[in-house]
Amino acid sequence: MSKPKSNDFQLYRRLILEARPYWSAIISIFAMDMLAIPLSLLAPVPLQLVVDHVLGSKPLPGILKQIPWVGQSPSAANMLVLAIAMIVLLAFVRQIQGLISGLLHSYTGNRLVSNFRAKLFRHVQ
Repeated sequence: MSKPKSNDFQLYRRLILEARPYWSAIISIFAMDMLAIPLSLLAPVPLQLVVDHVLGSKPLPGILKQIPWVGQSPSAANMLVLAIAMIVLLAFVRQIQGLISGLLHSYTGNRLVSNFRAKLFRHVQ
């Protein structure tokens, strides 16, 4: 690998200075994209619930026993309704996360390009 030139560092410095007004948006984009990871990891949980507790004979975890309509009578129908509700809720949250992330990406990118074009235009004039 070649040694970076001092011009590269100056370019990176200038790019960071251009993005300075949008640090909060950039951090929000990072947070929203990091939220996608646990949401994706939660996807198989409703299927595990159905396989282990409806088709299998494992007892319910303690947190699910606290849900009033599930914990009182953990029948197969109640467990299936819970699994379906979890799937729908998870899909809804993932869609909202994707929407917010996309809006932040578009807003920040468009504002950065717009400001850069305005500076170039002022420089050309």
